Amino acid sequence: MSLFETSILGAKMTLALLLFILSFINAYTPFITQSPRKFLGEVVLVGAMSALSFGFVGGVRGVPGLRLVSFMFMAFLVFSLFHVVMEFSGGNQVSVNATNADGKIQKEKKVLTSQASLTVLAIIALVILGLALSVRDFAYVTGSQLLFEGTVFAFLNAIPSIMISVDRGERKPVKIIIDFMKMFGLFFAGHFVLQSGGFYTTVFSDT
Repeated sequence: MSLFETSILGAKMTLALLLFILSFINAYTPFITQSPRKFLGEVVLVGAMSALSFGFVGGVRGVPGLRLVSFMFMAFLVFSLFHVVMEFSGGNQVSVNATNADGKIQKEKKVLTSQASLTVLAIIALVILGLALSVRDFAYVTGSQLLFEGTVFAFLNAIPSIMISVDRGERKPVKIIIDFMKMFGLFFAGHFVLQSGGFYTTVFSDT
């Protein structure tokens, strides 16, 4: 496992641990108890869009069907679980509108958006970006293909943000579009970082 892959795994584990801790502390369930079917719909949509996005990238690159389906299933499970802990931690409500949540969640927003938290996130992002740029694994993909993949990848993964915002009472089209574009930009950049760091080469290789 390369240093880049180790850093990605470490970042995922750290994020998952923090979300699980916040889930235990906050146990934020108003949306789940009031709209359980909507929540389950979000879980399925988040997982499905993630699976489709990685499936698209793998399909464009000619990954064999069984291996691709297996990877898509894993992506579905991981991102579905991520959405669940995001909800229990209060993260989904914070991302849409913390003013509609209880005092505990509003305090969480202050902590998450504090200068210290943003500095730590920036450092982690810069380290991962630096490692990805040091690898620069672009040998097997053209610039136009990477741009096309990134656009579709980002679009698919940003779609759930619309449902998440609307389900939690957001009715301002501008705010919904802004949230969508933020997620689009995040996943678009993430696609390039994963490619540069050699992630796709590793997970889609024959070995």
